[in-house]
Amino acid sequence: MTKTMYRLFYKYILSSDIPFAARIFNLLMGCAFIITTSASVVTYFISPDPPSMLVLLALELTIIIMFHLCNKYGAQKLGALIMMAAGGVLFLPAIFLISGGIESGVPTYAALVIVIMFFVLEKKECFIMVSLEIAILTGCLYINYRYFEILPQPLNTPLLRIIDNAQAIFIVSTALGMTIKFQSYVYTEEKKKAEAASKAKSEFMATMSHEIRTPLNAILGLSEIQLQKSLPAETRDDLEKIYSSGSSLLGIINDMLDISKIEAGSFELILVEYSTPSLINDAVQLNIVRIGGKRIVFDLDLDETIPTSLYGDELRVKQILNNLLSNAFKYTKEGNVTLRISWEERNGDAWLTIVVADTGIGIEKKNIGKLFLKYHQLDTKANRKIEGTGLGLSITKGLLEMMGGTIDVDSTYGKGSVFTVQLPQKIADGKPIGREVAENLKSLRFMKDRHSRGRNLVRAYMPYGRVLVVDDVATNLDVSRGLMLPYGLTIDCTLSGREAIEKIRSEMVKYDVIFMDHMMPEMDGVEATRVIRNEIGTEYAKTIPIVALTANALAGNEEMFLAKGFNAFISKPIDIMRLDMILNRWVRDRQREEMLESAERERASVAAIKNVRNDLFGRAEDAFLDKLREKEIDGLDLKSGVRRYGGEDPYMQILRSYLKHTPDLLEKLRDVSEATLPEYATTVHGLKGSSYGVHANRLGKRAEALESAAKSGDLATVNAGNEGLIEDAYRLLSDIGVLLKDNSPERDVEKIFVPFPDRTLLEKMLEASKQYDLATMEKILSQLELYEYESGAELIPWLRDQLDNLEYEVLQTKLEELMRSSLFQ
Repeated sequence: MTKTMYRLFYKYILSSDIPFAARIFNLLMGCAFIITTSASVVTYFISPDPPSMLVLLALELTIIIMFHLCNKYGAQKLGALIMMAAGGVLFLPAIFLISGGIESGVPTYAALVIVIMFFVLEKKECFIMVSLEIAILTGCLYINYRYFEILPQPLNTPLLRIIDNAQAIFIVSTALGMTIKFQSYVYTEEKKKAEAASKAKSEFMATMSHEIRTPLNAILGLSEIQLQKSLPAETRDDLEKIYSSGSSLLGIINDMLDISKIEAGSFELILVEYSTPSLINDAVQLNIVRIGGKRIVFDLDLDETIPTSLYGDELRVKQILNNLLSNAFKYTKEGNVTLRISWEERNGDAWLTIVVADTGIGIEKKNIGKLFLKYHQLDTKANRKIEGTGLGLSITKGLLEMMGGTIDVDSTYGKGSVFTVQLPQKIADGKPIGREVAENLKSLRFMKDRHSRGRNLVRAYMPYGRVLVVDDVATNLDVSRGLMLPYGLTIDCTLSGREAIEKIRSEMVKYDVIFMDHMMPEMDGVEATRVIRNEIGTEYAKTIPIVALTANALAGNEEMFLAKGFNAFISKPIDIMRLDMILNRWVRDRQREEMLESAERERASVAAIKNVRNDLFGRAEDAFLDKLREKEIDGLDLKSGVRRYGGEDPYMQILRSYLKHTPDLLEKLRDVSEATLPEYATTVHGLKGSSYGVHANRLGKRAEALESAAKSGDLATVNAGNEGLIEDAYRLLSDIGVLLKDNSPERDVEKIFVPFPDRTLLEKMLEASKQYDLATMEKILSQLELYEYESGAELIPWLRDQLDNLEYEVLQTKLEELMRSSLFQ
């Protein structure tokens, strides 16, 4: 009996398969049935008045019929309206008048009916029925007062009246308690569903982030690599558009992820000490390119007493600035965009006041209240050609609230807008940035855009360094390798975490740093790092720097990776500035001073050779390229290799790496046995990947077949094909060696040494810097870079640094001091 009742209760009330309104209707109908049944029983025993009994029985029968019909046809809303009308208009007044009126328990039931109306009915129906019920009850009270003597009085003793009211209070309070309890139950269930849905959405967004950002990494990374080269104007323009479109798509993805995390309450602030001028410069330089061909004047008004270093979430503060500035530039066709930054100290904190004002399209007063709503764009028809998700200001407001700040807006439609942000930050270094830094920022004497940052970035030359890149996507390996080639590093790549573990375990090569992809099949980067740190057991494995490469924006936060044994992380698409910072920290900064000096001398020598080659051996270079295009090596697709790596030079470097490292793999393939089959499979897998990587496809296919046989335990097939594989591989390596040796355009170039940089050229450089004549300065510096110097060699790369950063005053000061020194007297 109990199980049957519970099943019925679950079926009609608890089950989430039926709508919430229907569940409420069923619950209240059940309560009404219990109330009328209880009232019938009590009435029968304390005052068996026939009219009252008939009304109660009729009401019970009506409840049963309505419950059945409404659930059968799904008409609970209509049923609720009918029951409210029948109960409130017919049954309740009748029971009130024949059951003792105001002295009975009926008024208590009347109150319950009104409450139920609020639960069950909606808007217009609720207002009409509640008003009608109050009017009817008022009429009943009037009749009770005016014609009390002629009304039936079944409750003719005080005891009966007490019992009737007591049972009414008990029943009504129980019914209300059940209703409220049910509401609480439904709320809890719905909350669990919402949390599960939010978690599922977050997981979906994390997955989609990885799936979308991985190809974006290739698009932006390869575009970045190509944009660093000398290109025809039309090609550069196309690549700029590809890069710009990819960056816009990346921004949209980031906005969606951010708002998702803010909504889910999983957004975390990462507090670090940061340079205030650098933050302002980065935000301005990122957005100044939005001016394009518009007639916009940008003004930066900066308080020179702002602290040099602050403590907060640098990335999110920059995001706030980016959102406000990008909107100002997007919605302003001509006129002015102004950024004003000031501060004041409050209770030991720096309260920044950031004002972004523009003369753009402005915002109508009626729309200002909608400005910070999620997923809402104002005047989408008028602004349909303006890019963006409409999430920027919502994210900005959410970030500011998390950091204890505020944002206000004042706008006049058609004239412009002013956004004012108040943001508290901790003071890390209270020293003012000073007038010089403030003026430099105001004068915009910095790199013009992100591409020029990449092209003008002075990369440290690190021929002493060796890195390992681990990624299951070959294109990502190409991107990583291409971005790191300018550093002169030796770059090894592998397609799996297991291969990386074996490389670290064998210690055949010791790496300065590992770049480990986060999400890979079979074994992801987190698990591979755990094995390296905890299971190999050597000091080298425990301490080698490991940097996570992740396209997962949700899971890719620094705390998680640091807790899992990584030393740092880079999100995909790879940012070349962060890559540069990590290589400097984990490779260059760990070298002895004499090693760094030696590397710089080598860099100068390489640069001089390259420039001389460009000037004096251009035809030899062209002949080499023509010869390479005509050259054929059995088993090596040279043309495809050149196309894949964007030119002959990078492909030749890959071939040199293949020639250098493949013999080690081949020697490990000898003497295979049943016990060493797993190790053989891993090694031949590495040969497969590297062979495919250089477009030695035939050798790659043979290695792939033997890898498959080794994984399945087929030793006979491995033994039958292994010796032929090794012989063919060495034959291919021999052909590659001949190609690289006989066709190098640099084989006859000799180094050019001079005692010291030419004074005349340096004087011309000084005069050009005073005129801000960048073209002449570049030409003179290129001449100075043709030579290697017996003394003063460090001056030339230093001049290149200053020129790339447009630091004219610093360069002038240095050259003027040099002209006055004893070297030129």
